[in-house]
Amino acid sequence: MRPQRLPALDALRGIAALVVVVHHCLRVDPAFARGFDLPGEPLPGVARVVLRTPLHLLVAGPEAVFVFFVLSGFVLGRPWLAGYAPALRDYYPRRLLRLLPPVWGALLLAAALYLLVPAATVGGSAWVRGLQGLPPARAVLVGDVPLLGVVTTLDPPLWSLHYEMLFLLLLPGLGACLPAVRRLAGPLAGGCLLVIWFGRTAQLGTLTYLPMLALGVALAARETRVPARPGGVRALLLAAAGLLLLSAGWGWWPAPVGTIWWDGASVAAQAAGAGCLVVAACSLRADRRWLQWLGRRSYSLYLVHVPLLLAAQRLAPTGNAAVSLLTVLPLSLLVAAAFHRAVEAPTAALARRWRRAVPVAVAVPAPRRPEPEEVGRRRPGWGAPDAVSRER
Repeated sequence: MRPQRLPALDALRGIAALVVVVHHCLRVDPAFARGFDLPGEPLPGVARVVLRTPLHLLVAGPEAVFVFFVLSGFVLGRPWLAGYAPALRDYYPRRLLRLLPPVWGALLLAAALYLLVPAATVGGSAWVRGLQGLPPARAVLVGDVPLLGVVTTLDPPLWSLHYEMLFLLLLPGLGACLPAVRRLAGPLAGGCLLVIWFGRTAQLGTLTYLPMLALGVALAARETRVPARPGGVRALLLAAAGLLLLSAGWGWWPAPVGTIWWDGASVAAQAAGAGCLVVAACSLRADRRWLQWLGRRSYSLYLVHVPLLLAAQRLAPTGNAAVSLLTVLPLSLLVAAAFHRAVEAPTAALARRWRRAVPVAVAVPAPRRPEPEEVGRRRPGWGAPDAVSRER
């Protein structure tokens, strides 16, 4: 049976995208930017209340990106692990149609905003000032357009999509190890966390973020074996554990903050927290209309909000977090809705039409020994017509 779409995962994606937008709106303020970059730094007033209390979960942008990574691996791995591996002639065109055209549209929007709103004076935090220079066209073409390099000079959030692109290219190789992934989902998840710790400690982005996507696949393997039950105390406990683990890098855990090994351990703990949230979401109902609206437009929101934020800072370099929240956040939601309607939705429809045009009924049977009464019938992908033994 093909895995059903889970509305709660769309809602989780939308919430994570909104948290990333709020995070970037706050980063224009020097006090908030210092608090994000230095978790143990003393902060004044509102910044201390927001960043040094559990409220920081509402603005934890990097942790929300970790949720994106684990969620992407989970969603992309479910069909393969449930026994429905798409044909490669369908898989690559369809996934690239979903991923790349919106990226190109966002790059065009960012370039237009750079040209229409030049930087007269630059204010705000060092993060804003470091992103205001017009990037060279060659760097954009080489890295940003195909998502094959971590350049992101026009639209900074594209750095994460580089790793998603690598994962998309590698995912078909999963078919060769499906039985092992199904049997060893737990050890695989633990191994992913260990690699994340090593990659972060060694400052290797590929070994830090690709294992987060693989962690999502391991969790999908567990979900296909033990389907989640709707609701329940277990889901709430998992969600609480996930939020607690996501707080591992915020300076109030009793650990030597700032050391290299602890930084790697905190990122691994945050990845585990993202996994707990994804698993918990499988058991929760989140079919509210506004959550689904936000989830469907989360990709567009993620792509367009930073160019809008930087253009707003060039137009009025206030460096004030409240002003950014009150202006850029609603503007980003409006532009994301228009971008989704004009760019993302048409390319998604084109991807669906491609799927209908190309036959993709390639099923991967689960690795189990057939029972004697099943010998006379064919299961999907075994090469014989469906038939029930005439002895019945």
